[in-house]
Order: sequence, then C-alpha cells, then structure tokens
Amino acid sequence: MSRPPRPQRLRLPREFARVLGSGRRHRGRICTIVALRQDDDPPRLGLAISRKAAASAVRRNRIKRLTRASFMRLPPPPGWYVVMARPGAGKLADTEIIADLERLWRELGASPQS
Repeated sequence: MSRPPRPQRLRLPREFARVLGSGRRHRGRICTIVALRQDDDPPRLGLAISRKAAASAVRRNRIKRLTRASFMRLPPPPGWYVVMARPGAGKLADTEIIADLERLWRELGASPQS
C-alpha cells in the first residue's frame, strides 16, 4: 500500500522568516495561517507547533499530521503557508482542529492574498 504524496514543505529558517515577516495572517479559533503569495511556486507548507500548543510530542505530531492532511485535501492557491497552533490546541478534539483548518483553507482559496 503506497502513501499519499507529502506536501512540499518550507524548511529553511529564511523561508519561515520571509512568510512570517511579509505574509498575511488568517486567524481561526484554534490555528493561525500566515500566507505569502508566490505565483511561480506550488503551495508549500511550514508547520510551527509549539509546546504551548500541545505539551505532549504525540499531540504536537498529531496536529501536524492533521494539518498536512487538510492541506492536501483542500489545496490553497500557489504560495507559502505557515500554520501555527494556538496554546491549548492539543487539548481539543481532532474534529475541532480539522474543522478550523478546513475553514481557514477555504477562506484562503476564496480571498486574495498579499
């Protein structure tokens, strides 16, 4: 059984700095997505899930998996995206996290980005 393809990722600190410095923030109840339009690149995803969001590494990794899955299910327009979870996100049900992320991805698909 083959795995689904992983999204292209932001990896370098300067890429994160560029998105966080120049991108537009979209705030949800649980997560914040910072988006930077890059018309010449396919969508790329960066994750910043801190210990404040989920104290357990297991929960942080679960939030990352949920985020990657929602990113692949509802791909946003070309650009670079950094997803940050708010403090306490690890205590919430997976369905709440998924619903918040999917609402934000839909919002990003419908609205122009800076």
